[in-house]
Amino acid sequence: MSKLTLQQRLMGGFLAVAAIGLVIGLVGLSGLRESRLAISEIRDQVFERGKFLVSATDLARSSQVNFKIQVQEWKNTLIRGHDKEQFNKYWGKFQEREAIVQKNFRDLEALLNKYEVPSEDIVEAAEEHLKLGHAYREAIKSFDAGDLRAHQTVDKLVKGIDREPTRKIDDIVSRVKAFEADAAASRSEEFEASSKAISLATTIVMILGVSIAVALGLWIGGSLTKKIKQITTSLQVGSEVVDNASSEVSRYGQALADSTNREAASMQQASASLEVLASNTRRNAETANAASDIANQTRSAVNSGKGQMDEMQAAMLAIQTSSDGISQILKSIDEIAFQTNILALNAAVEAARAGEAGAGFAVVADEVRNLAQRSAKAAQETSERIEDSITKSRHGVELSTRVTVSLEDILQKAAELDDLVASIAESVAQNKDGVDQVNTAIRSMENSYQSNAALTEESAASAAELSEQALSLNRSVGELAGLCGLPVSSHQEGVGRNLHTLPQAERGRRLESSFEANRKESSLWN
Repeated sequence: MSKLTLQQRLMGGFLAVAAIGLVIGLVGLSGLRESRLAISEIRDQVFERGKFLVSATDLARSSQVNFKIQVQEWKNTLIRGHDKEQFNKYWGKFQEREAIVQKNFRDLEALLNKYEVPSEDIVEAAEEHLKLGHAYREAIKSFDAGDLRAHQTVDKLVKGIDREPTRKIDDIVSRVKAFEADAAASRSEEFEASSKAISLATTIVMILGVSIAVALGLWIGGSLTKKIKQITTSLQVGSEVVDNASSEVSRYGQALADSTNREAASMQQASASLEVLASNTRRNAETANAASDIANQTRSAVNSGKGQMDEMQAAMLAIQTSSDGISQILKSIDEIAFQTNILALNAAVEAARAGEAGAGFAVVADEVRNLAQRSAKAAQETSERIEDSITKSRHGVELSTRVTVSLEDILQKAAELDDLVASIAESVAQNKDGVDQVNTAIRSMENSYQSNAALTEESAASAAELSEQALSLNRSVGELAGLCGLPVSSHQEGVGRNLHTLPQAERGRRLESSFEANRKESSLWN
């Protein structure tokens, strides 16, 4: 047994405890299975008995209700049976209810026999009911349909004979309920006895299992104490080594963090300068874009003005053409007025020759001549004004032509300016993109430096924390050694103090030898 390894001993102990738990669990499961089977059986019995009780009670109540209806049909026969048709109707219903009551008795008797319940009282009730039917039939023979008081006479012959069958039916229902209560109490007692037996067996097995587990634990604890003492000795040395190594790592990490922080600060200054340059470049790009937009708007406005000027020139040409046409029309009107004036003179001459007969015609001719003269005068004035308008229109056409030429020249210059501003905006945008890319790269490098600085600081903090954990581990190992009865030697206490003062090569050799010792001690766990 002493040749067993620590792992084998622990596994053996765990397997033994697991086996004990398995036995206890199996016993418990067996008891649970028995309880479940008993509960299932009781449930089935309760369900079946419940069906029996409901059916028996329904049949008993049905026989009672049908019997009361039968008695009521008897009274209907006596009271309403003075007519032959009514007599046959109610007497038929009486016999029908009588047959239903007998069937209820037979069904109830068969149900009680099925569940092994005594049914003698059912047989007695059925016989009483048959005797009652014979009594009713004997009494009905005395019924005289012509006698208005015959129903009273006949009813007195059978008065009170229905009480005994009713009492017997009520007794049957009460006895069925009492039988079911007794059966339920008996099943409850059986289940309680079975549960007590299962609980007792489970308790005994649990006590035995706990006793064996305690004994096994004491044996394993005693056998492991010696090995634990050896391991604590190695752990004490290893914790001191880890403490010194973590101190070195913390110091180197802190130095690296300081250097990284300085580089990050320099990179941050370069990033700020590039940010200013990028800001100026962005403003130049925005200004160039704004100038390009204004040049585009100017070119659009010049294009719009040129189009409107072309439309105005076309309109003035159309006015000039229309004025020429009107001038021709006025000349025609002037000629017509001249011809009319001549005709009026001729008419006046002819009227003068006619004497008094042409006096009226002479007046009309004079008025026509006056109208022709006024028309000629108006046409002359209109022609003069139109000529003046034509002259001014021609002058306007010449001016609009010169303005159009000037606008075309302005449009060409605006297009050249637009292209130049667009070229400047494109160059500024390219410069902006380049500066943004450089700024992004600088920011990425700055973030990397900051991340590295944070990581180195975290590493230094982790090393310091590791040193604290090593000291805590050393204290815990000392406590464990004290629990195992192993005092900490003065040589082990001086390991941590002396390592700080040793050269790096000697410190490395001691670390290596300590790790090798830990590796050898770890074979105890295999």
